[in-house]
Amino acid sequence: MWGNQWLDAYLEKTFQPKGAYGKPNTAKREVNGWWKCGDTGLIIQWARYGKDKREGTYDFPLPMKFPSAGLFCIGYVASAINFHADRQSQSAHLVDNGIVRVTVDNSLETVVLAIGF
Repeated sequence: MWGNQWLDAYLEKTFQPKGAYGKPNTAKREVNGWWKCGDTGLIIQWARYGKDKREGTYDFPLPMKFPSAGLFCIGYVASAINFHADRQSQSAHLVDNGIVRVTVDNSLETVVLAIGF
């Protein structure tokens, strides 16, 4: 009962639609993971790439392939660097909906954040 009979009847008829709720969000909560909005399909992905790799440019699979389109991604060094060693150029570029191209400098991992749907 929500206060009185009139309010209770009003709330039951008005605010309890059957099946009108949005789809649930889903996620893979790991170091290389993703979050997907159930209503809009927007996907946010995060990952760490380049561990045990020498300096260079590498292609890695995203944690999940974007079903429609990858919009953008960013990449930067995953570790704290000291004041005199900030000549890092870690970067990331979406090659397609499932592959990210990453630069690795000084054998430090690159952290990637990608958004798409």
